[in-house]
Amino acid sequence: MPFYLCLRILVGNWLIFNSWYILLMENCTILRRRFQFKTLSTARHLLRLEKGVDGLFDSFARLDSRISSVGQTAAKIGDHLQMPSEKLLVNNRTHKVLDGVQWQPG
Repeated sequence: MPFYLCLRILVGNWLIFNSWYILLMENCTILRRRFQFKTLSTARHLLRLEKGVDGLFDSFARLDSRISSVGQTAAKIGDHLQMPSEKLLVNNRTHKVLDGVQWQPG
């Protein structure tokens, strides 16, 4: 086989290889960009989810403090309701004791 034919085949093969290499690199670049976009998109979604979870924790904390204050208010109301009933009980006992005592004017 003549030298120029071998050279022509080598150059032709090199050009085919070079064009395949360029296409492969372009495809790799496109895939890399898509991956970077997906990664950024996923990071944005995760950031939004994290903010939402933080908001939920804040809401639960506020709800917990409100429930606690309602419990404290109910306890105070119970104390206030118990005080008059205790006073009434003491008054009834006092009246019974006084009714049993003979009053003699001095």
